[in-house]
Amino acid sequence: MTKVDYKAIALTLGLIAFSFLFVWYVFAWTEPSQVPPGGNVQPPLNVGPIAQAKEGMLWLAYNPAVPIGLIVQYGNVGIGTTTPQGLFQVQLPAWTNHDTDSQHVIFSNSTDSNAGIRFGFNQSSMIGSINVLNPGATWGNLILQDDGGNVGIRTVSPIYPLDIAGALRLRPSAVPTVAQGVMYVDSTGAFKCSNAAGTAFVDCGGGAGGGFWTQSGSNLYPN
Repeated sequence: MTKVDYKAIALTLGLIAFSFLFVWYVFAWTEPSQVPPGGNVQPPLNVGPIAQAKEGMLWLAYNPAVPIGLIVQYGNVGIGTTTPQGLFQVQLPAWTNHDTDSQHVIFSNSTDSNAGIRFGFNQSSMIGSINVLNPGATWGNLILQDDGGNVGIRTVSPIYPLDIAGALRLRPSAVPTVAQGVMYVDSTGAFKCSNAAGTAFVDCGGGAGGGFWTQSGSNLYPN
């Protein structure tokens, strides 16, 4: 009586099943249509010398323990432009008003990302805009040289806190809060200056204002 070798039968059936499975995988696999990694996965960023583009967001220093997030040792950095002309250049839509977020570079330090100092530029009208505000909520104050130094307009060597090389125009306005050293132009175009005590406005220079202000060349000083 012939002895049946069950192990050999099981092995044979296993090899047949494996062969069918292998053939199925071979036919199910689609050969890449492009040179790897193109067409299958996006090429990874690497240390190579060629320029690389990334379609999605690039998130750096995700770990809060990382002390430095990005270092650009050489070359220029551009945002919104592929040809930055300076070390750091931001290409913005033309500025039209202080409320449109997309027209500004915004520096903020609060949970309200809209509130901050905003920089805008309109090339066609050659207007640069600097505003401190939370759009639709409140205006802030712009501080220059808060503890020293001078500010120059049309001069590179200011010798006063505000030094202007040229004419200064004050437009007519409503009566401001009176205080020592305040000056404004009223609705008739007349210059009004605070008196010595800072309790009332008088005509600047002569008349009722005589003795309260002194003119020396192109300078006007409160006494």
